[in-house]
Amino acid sequence: MPGAETPRGRIAAAGTPPGPLESLVPARPTALVFTSLAAGQILNFAALSLFSAWLGLETFGRYGICLLDFTVFSNLANFALPAASVALAVRGGFKDGAFSLAMGTRWWTSLAALALYLLFEVTFRERDMAVTALALAPAVLFNPAQLEWWFVARRSWRDLIVHRCLGGAVTLLMALALVRRWPVLPAAAAAYSAGAMAAATYLILRATAGGKGLRLPWPRPGVPRMRWLWWKSLPLALTGACDFLFLPLGFYAFRVAAGEGPLLGAYGAAYRVVFAASLFASSLFMVLLPRFSARTTVQGRTDLDASLRGAFDGMALTLALPMLAIPFLARPLLSLLFPRAGWDAASLGYAAWALSTMALSNYLHLLRMPPLTKALATGSSWTYCGRFFLAGAVNAAAVGTAVLLGQWRWLPVWALAADLVFTGWWLATLHVAARPGMWGRLAALAAWSAFYLAWVRYWV
Repeated sequence: MPGAETPRGRIAAAGTPPGPLESLVPARPTALVFTSLAAGQILNFAALSLFSAWLGLETFGRYGICLLDFTVFSNLANFALPAASVALAVRGGFKDGAFSLAMGTRWWTSLAALALYLLFEVTFRERDMAVTALALAPAVLFNPAQLEWWFVARRSWRDLIVHRCLGGAVTLLMALALVRRWPVLPAAAAAYSAGAMAAATYLILRATAGGKGLRLPWPRPGVPRMRWLWWKSLPLALTGACDFLFLPLGFYAFRVAAGEGPLLGAYGAAYRVVFAASLFASSLFMVLLPRFSARTTVQGRTDLDASLRGAFDGMALTLALPMLAIPFLARPLLSLLFPRAGWDAASLGYAAWALSTMALSNYLHLLRMPPLTKALATGSSWTYCGRFFLAGAVNAAAVGTAVLLGQWRWLPVWALAADLVFTGWWLATLHVAARPGMWGRLAALAAWSAFYLAWVRYWV
């Protein structure tokens, strides 16, 4: 990248110009990241639509459980290294050794996570689900989401769009080639893995183009630099690997309480839509983090609370009104994405209600991105970890109470407990210097959440 070798070029590469921060959320990078996500997700949902048609709604629900297991251990393989590596790369001027250190660390971590993943599936899942895990195993090692941070930090937007389109296209083609002929869980998993490996291979080749970004051999396991990166990533890794303390826990509990059937598939279809939407909120974190990392290096730990509060208020107000349309769009969206899933009135109605309810989780997830990003960029990772587990304990208690009371149909609502606690806590942190504003915003958040859930119950 021209000019990236100078200090000013490094700052520009990170997306933060010298001087006052005029825009906390840069429009063009955010739009390009979201565009790449949208393009990839359209292709992925085309493949999921075929899976739901050929597997049937009940088996599709079991496939959702397989993907949840995969996500938990894939997060463990990731070990939150992208979040720690962004600051490392930005402050190191994007030297080849920074990428090699991050990739080598992730590779050894992924091997350990893969072994645990296969052991878990063989021990706790049925035979066909264990075989499905074996088909998903390559995607644990070659997960493109664990390489995207380098291209976001370097502002390589074209590569970001191409790899997501490539991964989605390969998944779709493999679905047509495999799942149509063999409509079983392992075939669907193999199609998913093929797309992930294609996208990851593209990113690795682009990172090594011209000898930039990658230097072999990768570090041996346990060298001091690797231990340092592991330690920096540990608090985020603990939270990411236990992400099931949020909405996924409700899905797991639903299967235990309600068993397998069309409603499990309905819940799974709604969850896949919510999970895809959550990636957009998470991408905002990846856009913001390089800017924060560069800023703390070049200008010291500048107080950005005013800008953060402005970003929070703007997002909260801008997104509130469109959310009211979600209950009316949920059924058409599910019918469009999964047209041949074998819906009946009960399963489609439940999926629409679950999707509308869980949409509040994505709203809360997006609202907490500014204070979370600042906390991680300034080294407050253990604070994030501790608050996550406290919120997760609230969620686990709420979901357990729902199951004991026989409220399994209402698990999507009970599973929102952690998101409400977690978001409110970070909102309080963001407005700690303005107590009246803090309490007013907390009250407004609680009132809006209650109103939205009542709105969903009335219309769906």
